Amino acid sequence: WKLNKKGYIMFSNFEKNLLHLPDAGTYNFYIIIIFLILITISVQKKTENSFFDVSQTIQVKGLAIFFVVLAHFWENIFDQTPPLILSRYSVSLFFILSGYAHGLLCETGRFDYKGFIQKKIFRIFIPYWICTILFLVLDYYLLDRTHSMHDIFLTSSGINIHRGQTHLDRTRWFISLLLLWYFVFCSSRHFCPKKISLILYMVAFLLIVMRYLQIWHLGNVHETLAFPVGYTIAQNRSWISKVFMNTSIRQKGIHCLMLVSFCVGILCIKITGLDNYFLFESLEKIFKLMVLSYGLLIGLSINSILNYQSKVLFFMGQISYELYILHFPFLYRYNPLKPSLIQDHAVIMFYVLLMILIVFSLVLKTLCPADRGS
Repeated sequence: WKLNKKGYIMFSNFEKNLLHLPDAGTYNFYIIIIFLILITISVQKKTENSFFDVSQTIQVKGLAIFFVVLAHFWENIFDQTPPLILSRYSVSLFFILSGYAHGLLCETGRFDYKGFIQKKIFRIFIPYWICTILFLVLDYYLLDRTHSMHDIFLTSSGINIHRGQTHLDRTRWFISLLLLWYFVFCSSRHFCPKKISLILYMVAFLLIVMRYLQIWHLGNVHETLAFPVGYTIAQNRSWISKVFMNTSIRQKGIHCLMLVSFCVGILCIKITGLDNYFLFESLEKIFKLMVLSYGLLIGLSINSILNYQSKVLFFMGQISYELYILHFPFLYRYNPLKPSLIQDHAVIMFYVLLMILIVFSLVLKTLCPADRGS
C-alpha cells in the first residue's frame, strides 16, 4: 500500500510481494457459495426460451467471467491458490461461445465481410484501445513505468505474443487468439465455405503442434480447440437440441455414461502419471474440454426445460468483455484496496473489488456505443 511517485494516490501492487492466507480453500468456498446464493435469488421465469439462445449464452458468459476474475484474484494476490475447478476452463467457455456464434453466422446465407469487420472493430478494438491507453497512463503515473513503441504498437494491433507486452496485461493473449480465429473463419468462409469446420480443426492441430515445439505460446490445448468445438455445436444445433432436450431416462443414462467415461479417462491419465508427457497431457485436456462442453449442453438443456433466467448472470454476461479486459491490472498492479484489508477480509474484499470492476466496466461500456452482439 503505497503512494505513487508524486505522492497523490495510494494503491497496492502485488508484482513482487504476494499475500499469505492460510486455508484459502475455505475462503474460496465461501465466495462461490455467496455467488450461488446471488444467482438463486435473482432467478426469474422467462416468457420465451429455446435451446442455446442468446439469453443463455449471455448467462454462460456471466458465469465464465466470474470464475476468471476469481482465479486471477487467488493466483495474483495470494501465494496459495485453492482448487479453482471451473476457473481454469472459463476462458474455454468464451471460445466455445464465440465459435458457436460464428457457426450460426454461416446459416444466414450471404456473408457481409465489411459489416463483420466493422462490428469487430467496435466490439473488440474500441474498448481494447481505451484500456490500452488507460493502462499506459496508469503505468507511467503510478509505477513510473514506460513501454517501448514496439510493444505499444503490437498490443494496440491485438498482437500479444512478445514477453514485454505481458507487463501491460498478461490476459491479453485471449484477444490475440480470438482475432486469429476471426481471421481463419473469414478466410475459410471466403475461399472454402464448405470446409470451414475442417480448416478450423486443422489450424487448431497446427497450433497445438507449434506449442509442443515451443514456437507458439497462446492458449493451452483445451483453449485452442474450444473455438472449433463451438463451431461444431452450432453446425449440429438441431440434432444436438433433439438429443439433449430428450427427457427420457434412457437418454439421461447415456449422457451420464458419456460424462463418466470422459472423467475416467482423465483420472487414468492422472493416476498413471502419463500427464507428464505432452501427448497424454493434451489428451487429458481434450477430455476436460469434452466434459466442459457436455456439461454446458446438459446445463443449457435443463435451463431450457425449466425456463429460468438469472438476472445476476445475465447482467455480468452483458459486461463480460469489458470486465475481462479491465480486471487483471486492477487486481495485480494497481489494486485500490489495502493489502491488510484483503488479507483479513478476503471474501468481502473480493466482492468489493468485483463491484469496483463492474462500475469501471459499465463506464467503459457506456463510452463505447457499439452494438454488443454475440
